[in-house]
Amino acid sequence: MVTLDADQVVEPHFLAEHARLHAGGPGRVVAGRRLQLADGPMDEVRLEHGFDPQALPPVVRGDEREQLFRLLDSSLEDMVTGWHHVWTCNASFPRDRLEAVGGFDETFTGWGLEDAELAYRLVQGGATTHFAPSAVVRHEHRTPVTADMYREWCRNLAHFVRRHPAPEVRLQEIFAPAIDPDRSAPGTWDDIAAEFEHTARRLGADPGQHR
Repeated sequence: MVTLDADQVVEPHFLAEHARLHAGGPGRVVAGRRLQLADGPMDEVRLEHGFDPQALPPVVRGDEREQLFRLLDSSLEDMVTGWHHVWTCNASFPRDRLEAVGGFDETFTGWGLEDAELAYRLVQGGATTHFAPSAVVRHEHRTPVTADMYREWCRNLAHFVRRHPAPEVRLQEIFAPAIDPDRSAPGTWDDIAAEFEHTARRLGADPGQHR
């Protein structure tokens, strides 16, 4: 089962790359790579003849998780907080595992964390997280986080913690300064994400990742 957002363009061999990662072992949760495009039109006529990156606006930002992996000298598979970094704008899951945990929790409302909560339950059930850098999507629209979106994220975090009152789940509040549009984060997103991982390791977090 592959999940995407509507405002994205997938590269050739996208599905094959997801399938290749799943062929490496059972029970894998696979997160693909996301590139952010500049604002601007696509040349749809040119794209009718096949995928061509020159028909798209230029990439203005890579996948920030890759910088996180470099900071940690680690892969998604090795991280105890890997579940937090499964973004369903580009992810895939074994259908039987997804059905076993009941799919998305539709009591999450608004923006944020419903994908992390799904991945958390899957990892608790014995799944492992994996990053697929060659399964690429290009995200068309940049949407800055608004005050309303931040409030929704906070509400969803509280719901997440009620469902799973584990220290590593509550620890996600460390991201609040980076998300709140009215605050200036003391560090970059990848610095905060690295601290999240290091702190979770010190807490002994293991929601099933290394079973």
